[in-house]
Amino acid sequence: MGRTARDKRDLPHPEPVEQIELSEKHVGLRFALVILFLALGLGTIAYALFSLLGSKTGWVTIEANNGSLGDVSKEFVFQYRLGAADLSPTEEKKPLTLLYGEAVRRAYQIFVAKDADADEKGLASLNAHPDMEFVVDPGLYEALCVAIKDGNRAIYLGPLYAQYDSLFCSKTDQEAAECDPERNKEVRSEVERLMTYVSDPSMIDLKLLGENRVQLFVSVEYLAYLKENWDTTYLGFGWMQNAFVSDYIADTLLDAGYTNGLLISEDGFVRNMYDGKEEASYAISRRDEGIVSSAGVFRLAGAVSVVYLHDYPLLTTQENSYYVYEDGTIRAPYVNVEDGMLQCATHELILAAPKGDDGKTMGLSELVMYAQKVYVRDDLDRKTLAELMEKGVGHLFFENGAAFVSHEWMIPKME
Repeated sequence: MGRTARDKRDLPHPEPVEQIELSEKHVGLRFALVILFLALGLGTIAYALFSLLGSKTGWVTIEANNGSLGDVSKEFVFQYRLGAADLSPTEEKKPLTLLYGEAVRRAYQIFVAKDADADEKGLASLNAHPDMEFVVDPGLYEALCVAIKDGNRAIYLGPLYAQYDSLFCSKTDQEAAECDPERNKEVRSEVERLMTYVSDPSMIDLKLLGENRVQLFVSVEYLAYLKENWDTTYLGFGWMQNAFVSDYIADTLLDAGYTNGLLISEDGFVRNMYDGKEEASYAISRRDEGIVSSAGVFRLAGAVSVVYLHDYPLLTTQENSYYVYEDGTIRAPYVNVEDGMLQCATHELILAAPKGDDGKTMGLSELVMYAQKVYVRDDLDRKTLAELMEKGVGHLFFENGAAFVSHEWMIPKME
């Protein structure tokens, strides 16, 4: 693995430590062809991204069995190394499967559902009760604490996330352009107006009162504006949602003593709870103009959180998270919290947080908030990248033919 997070002082600033020679195998960037080596789909994403673990004895995929009940399991793959505990693999698998099913179901009710499936202590209920003191699920309360830390206001972009969902689900360029602020001046004007409200704590503000109690303040003026022009989903996690969901599921499992798992979401969030010797091989890609190519893999060992962002779709299941115009223009889901526009500083960015000297691993929710600050802008925030290195967080991005990496253990290898 080479240098660890403890050796970060040997690499004091984010400079390229090695230029990676890329594969000659290229594909075009139209959506139907953008799948280079991840065309296996979500059902086998665990094996596409983490092939080393998939080949090891004892590793199995745990599937939720919730029947027709809503959950988030279709967006995740959960692998677990059975038999590492005192129980036999068979004895361990049954209660683990039940707990995982309960966790993904509960996560859906708290973070995702907007209908009758929504939990009374979840985000949907909070959105439905502005200006009231409200008790939320402890997991949601923890997520909200992370989301609004240091005055971050991305969670108030709920109406805008709904707008962009319409863009990504468009069937034609004409449909997409109608709700794309980059191609529709009227929509652009409304986005600018919305952002004047979103950025103003006197218009909307979430108060955390302790003991899982919260109060969402929404001004009369902003409420009237939303009802006339937007979806009245005041709060939302948007493209970051599965990072928070991953932490909720992982923490539920860890609290119950299940520590040998690997949770992978389709949109680039990885929570590896397993702290054993076996390594995982993480496949990555890179884009040059209209070409996407394999950039090899880097290997992860031990407990680690990973955020992998890219401005193009990598899986067929991501067709409702991106939109590719006929002229090749791509709209990716990352919303700038300052102006409400879709922005990406580079084609790819990976942040990885291994277990620190204190024995703890940074959660994906905290890591993705850093990723938002660094990546969802015109240019990479290199100052924040350098500060994250001091916290043991590694990064990888490509620029001018070189791979910029913070630590040697993140240097990708061609296999």
